[in-house]
Amino acid sequence: MPSTQVALNTSRPQHKSPSTQVALNTSRPSRGNGEPRRPYTLLNADFHITVLSRKGGNSKLNAHPNLTIKEVDFAFVAWLSPVLLGVQVVISCLATLAIGSQNPLLDASITAGVKRFIPAEFGMDCQNTLCVELPVCAPETATQKCLLENSSANPELTYTAIVNRLFLD
Repeated sequence: MPSTQVALNTSRPQHKSPSTQVALNTSRPSRGNGEPRRPYTLLNADFHITVLSRKGGNSKLNAHPNLTIKEVDFAFVAWLSPVLLGVQVVISCLATLAIGSQNPLLDASITAGVKRFIPAEFGMDCQNTLCVELPVCAPETATQKCLLENSSANPELTYTAIVNRLFLD
């Protein structure tokens, strides 16, 4: 189960453009000391981030003037949807074993009117017919199917798959 999600308000005070908000899952550490680096890179670029932390979780982020932390239950769309209201982009960065648990986040994103969802499928191209046959790709394939169905039913929802080809090249 994911431990931390981040909702980003990407509005920059110096720009007159409408604000963009993003939700980012940071359950995997980006540095050896276990502290996620991604939120701080964005925070230091003047993005405003609301971290959605698993209720009772032990994720710790250093204080920052652009950072707000909220505890939620990631298993329930009813908890996630209100927090995602106004968010335009959701980025899920779950570990491979937890990828199947991003579907409530996807459902909440749709309910909240999120415009773009970036699923946690970094590494393997789950649209590649050879990858789809691998058991490790089953959760990614299920999420991809869910995204296709939901984006067809909700034309305002788009998604982006980021594939950096970890080990199948």
